[in-house]
Amino acid sequence: MSILTDTEILNLIQQKKITIEPFNEKHLRAGKYEVHLGQYILKPQNKGALIDPTIEGSKPEYKKFDLKEEAFILKPGMFILGQTNELIGLDSDTAMFIDGGSSIARLGLTIHQSASYIPPGQDPHIITLEIYNAGIWDVKLSFGLRIGKLITFRFNQKNKTDERSNNPYNGQKEATGSLFAKMI
Repeated sequence: MSILTDTEILNLIQQKKITIEPFNEKHLRAGKYEVHLGQYILKPQNKGALIDPTIEGSKPEYKKFDLKEEAFILKPGMFILGQTNELIGLDSDTAMFIDGGSSIARLGLTIHQSASYIPPGQDPHIITLEIYNAGIWDVKLSFGLRIGKLITFRFNQKNKTDERSNNPYNGQKEATGSLFAKMI
């Protein structure tokens, strides 16, 4: 397993083993592809409610915001779910990690709390971002903001397990709240 160069990533895109829509070669850099904040964010609503991941009916509630209509101000200590503007699809021997951009991180923003792994064998879908403001400033989030990067790697052989059927988020077209009940 090795991290891919920009040339290798471009080659896999041309072979349709990686899908990035929309794709712009200027966002392809050494070992990474830069992604941008997509149209929708979800703001958790039921503050103080007990969410029990072992109970199917227990689920968080979210309010949906459209960043094409209005930018969102993320206050210190606030957590939201965002999405990439790009749809990402992967062949069964190719996977990615998503990571925040250093300029965004220097404002105190993280874009994933622990779910940075994008498994192989994915149909084109957006990546839900777990955005948290650990900084001291309000940060304006707007549609198309450069928010992070995808780091691509390939396995030495095809995986035995097909992640298309194991991933409840596969194929998502908008930011998606927790689906832990489907994984019980």
